[in-house]
Amino acid sequence: PLMNKNPGKVYMFVGPPGAGKTLATAKLAAKNILASRNVKVITTDTLRAGGFEQLSSLTTIMRLNLQKADTPQALAGQLNDIRDYDVTLIDSAGINPFDPEEMRDLAKFISCGPIEPILVLPAGTDPAESGEIARVYAALGVHALMPTRLDIARRIGGLLSAAHYGGLHFADASHTAKVADGLLGLTPRSLAKLLMPEAFKGPAGSQGGQSSTTGQGRQSKAKANAG
Repeated sequence: PLMNKNPGKVYMFVGPPGAGKTLATAKLAAKNILASRNVKVITTDTLRAGGFEQLSSLTTIMRLNLQKADTPQALAGQLNDIRDYDVTLIDSAGINPFDPEEMRDLAKFISCGPIEPILVLPAGTDPAESGEIARVYAALGVHALMPTRLDIARRIGGLLSAAHYGGLHFADASHTAKVADGLLGLTPRSLAKLLMPEAFKGPAGSQGGQSSTTGQGRQSKAKANAG
């Protein structure tokens, strides 16, 4: 989970357009505020129409003053006081991972301070494409993956492909559109539950339980016929 006890931690949410980076930023900010932690939020998404306004509307509700950084130099200046905050969260613009120039620009932002980039990817993405995207972002020093849209996706193999081919570990996951309490801490058990929900149902009504009962019934009938 992205809850660090040591002050001065900086996370930047990166990923392709429409992956859910802005909402993920707001959700993690809310999670830290509810834990009575001091939070700073910055956005580098200053060119997209409505990019700043979307996040600003959410941070205003949380009584946070959203900071803006148009350039790597401006972001470096914003990071001078990170020790005054428990965590600093950076929302970035959506980047085409297959455009070398855009990726170079993103690399400049990531390298301007002690930033830990988090790749944000939506569930339901094609596994081959997810794996390729993750490999590209891993080349920029990304080590963690935050899945989004787990509430509306039924096929999440793409997330496993991204984690495998990018060598990434799972961070918190977004499983609801709500900002407050909108992140799920992924553990081996919770991930297995997402992958195999039927296996975690109670004995009564579970698919496994039905199969076992049916199998016992068939064995009893076979014995009766043999007798």
